[in-house]
Amino acid sequence: MDIQPDNILKNTTVQKISVGATLRAARERAGLSLTDVAGHLKFAQRQIEALEADDFIHLPEMPFVRGFVRNYAKLLQIDAAPLLVALPDSPTKTVDALLVMKSKNVPFLGVYAARKYNIVWLAGGLVVALVLAIFVWLSNGTNAVFKTKVVEVSLPASAISVTQATTVVPQGDNVDSSAAQATPVVADAEPARLVTLVRMVFEEDAWVEVMDKDGAVLMAQLNLAGSERNVRGINSPFTVKIGNASKVQLFYKGQQVDLTPHSRAGVARLTLE
Repeated sequence: MDIQPDNILKNTTVQKISVGATLRAARERAGLSLTDVAGHLKFAQRQIEALEADDFIHLPEMPFVRGFVRNYAKLLQIDAAPLLVALPDSPTKTVDALLVMKSKNVPFLGVYAARKYNIVWLAGGLVVALVLAIFVWLSNGTNAVFKTKVVEVSLPASAISVTQATTVVPQGDNVDSSAAQATPVVADAEPARLVTLVRMVFEEDAWVEVMDKDGAVLMAQLNLAGSERNVRGINSPFTVKIGNASKVQLFYKGQQVDLTPHSRAGVARLTLE
């Protein structure tokens, strides 16, 4: 009995390759450990373990995963094209994971914030009551004309908005020379503003880490080809580490920085004063 080609196609099962298993097998053939791969790609070892286990739920969004796979395949010198095709369009999230992600975006007014708002209202009420008390006290002692001026002080959200009262100066024959004066309330100084100092343009995917002089991490991420990133900070000097440095343009305070003298094995390390 002849077997028709249509029946062959119907009975053939097309099976997708496992991206994680393929990468893990290639890594083991190359004799590399997870620590070796983490050092070369500048990724956390837990991220590499999640990728090799096809655990996309514990990885960032798919554009990040595609860049991750592309760099991993390049390190292992294997073709990345079939791996990128095998990636899911959108990794399946469990109900619990979705609830956790949504809950992170829901603002919650804690006890401390509620007390802060109460203090703001109380402070404003005290200032108004103080001004009215001075006005009534002086009005009972003389028929003089009073000149008052109220100035509204605009402050950032982090400070308490208050009303400042100027000196009340009575005019008349029986006015005490030591007129009462309202004490202005001084708000906290506005915090220093962050300034954009470092700008990077990426011709290809590249990992970048930027830290200030106190060791605070201002940026640590994989950046996709064709993207641009700005880093803000005030505590210079800044320590910069750039993977795939030959495909990255770095600008500091508006001036381009040549990464060639600072590069070794494709990784640039430098300090920006």
